[in-house]
Amino acid sequence: MLKSLQNQALADTIIAPLRRALYLFPLLLCSQAAIATPQGATGLIVNFRLYTVSHSTSATHDVAAFQLSPAMGNGCTWAWIDPSDTKALAVVLAAKTIDASVTINFDNAVPSPWGDTSMCVLQLISY
Repeated sequence: MLKSLQNQALADTIIAPLRRALYLFPLLLCSQAAIATPQGATGLIVNFRLYTVSHSTSATHDVAAFQLSPAMGNGCTWAWIDPSDTKALAVVLAAKTIDASVTINFDNAVPSPWGDTSMCVLQLISY
């Protein structure tokens, strides 16, 4: 009797949660399709913006953004650069200065800090 109670306790504490996790596994696999993946684009930087600390919207302060030609696509018209990412900003400015074509990766699931979904976060840039 004691042995069957121990087995039941083991089943309740270990096996039952594992069984519930197995039921959720297909759901997790299906939900991965909804997660955005980085998108890529190549082109010339045709427009550049730097929102200064004087801008009326505080969320924009020190955020840089640029547009490519041809357009980026996937709902993104601008790529924005986090204010702390000074190296990415330097690469963008260098590429713009010499009119170099750039290749970027951006994530359309991360809108601008002020919620503009047409502006997507820059993840990688090279020229």
